[in-house]
Amino acid sequence: MAKCKILIWNTQHLNNQAGGKMSDAYQEKLATLKQVLQQDNPDIVALFEVGSTGNPNDRLVNDLSQQYSLKSSLDQDGGLRKSTTLGSMVFVRTDRANEFKERYILPLGPEARRATLLLTDDNGNTFAFCHANASRNAWPQILGDMQELGSIHEGDFQRLVFFGGDLNTPYSSAPKTISAYRGTTRMSAVFPEGSGFTHVTIRSTETQARKEYKKLDEVSRFYTPIDQYVSNLLGSDLGYGNFAIPSQLDYAYVHEGVGARGYCEAAVQIKKSLLHDRQLIRNADGLKVQGHDEVLRIFRGQVLRSDHYPVLYDLQY
Repeated sequence: MAKCKILIWNTQHLNNQAGGKMSDAYQEKLATLKQVLQQDNPDIVALFEVGSTGNPNDRLVNDLSQQYSLKSSLDQDGGLRKSTTLGSMVFVRTDRANEFKERYILPLGPEARRATLLLTDDNGNTFAFCHANASRNAWPQILGDMQELGSIHEGDFQRLVFFGGDLNTPYSSAPKTISAYRGTTRMSAVFPEGSGFTHVTIRSTETQARKEYKKLDEVSRFYTPIDQYVSNLLGSDLGYGNFAIPSQLDYAYVHEGVGARGYCEAAVQIKKSLLHDRQLIRNADGLKVQGHDEVLRIFRGQVLRSDHYPVLYDLQY
């Protein structure tokens, strides 16, 4: 039985460094990436938002060249609109690079905003990596791509083994199983174990209060002007400072015959001036809806320069 370890990470604008000194953001994200590569040694590495366009991040290719080879990259025409491609790249560990090829390019469906990248191994098993659009169109694209892939059973294309990435639909809202094509390809959801979140939004208290105001009914909004509501809310138990809002956006689907385990070591560090201490929270339940003086995303003991955390999957297929 074949085995494969996959790393997925939305690096949030890991832009190409066109000569000169590397930016602090690039250096910090590269350090995080290399830490995971060294510690976990994944076979496949799928990275999203690796640039402001769909062009390959040449600096990143060079920085990973001793261990990993670029196998698939979203080109400039890979999305419905060029401004939304944001770059996607899939690398394979060099000692296994010859086992995987980009044999197919998936055409964009009517709901797609960013193309799905594909790798196929020598036995025709296909691995798909998707940076979905963060909107109501995210799930129609995901489902459409899986149905398209599940309908292809020609030549050396045997089965869709893995479909994952920054799928941008809350895991709680996504179906746990999918019949990709007339029931012939069944996919089961795999959410990474660990903290219970793979993404954290940091939002100011005032912004959060204004979002809460929009949830009020029309009568309440009529008798309570927004500025008064926000002012009252800031003086209540809601607190002040920043919010840490966890969500589960990075997950995967695997073929029903595939053994899979996902894991994510996400954490958030908060600080309150009254307590003069810093608290590390490693589970979603610990992040209550309350403002803090400071909120930091933490991954393996270091501050993370991205709102998405790296996620790893172990597959047996």
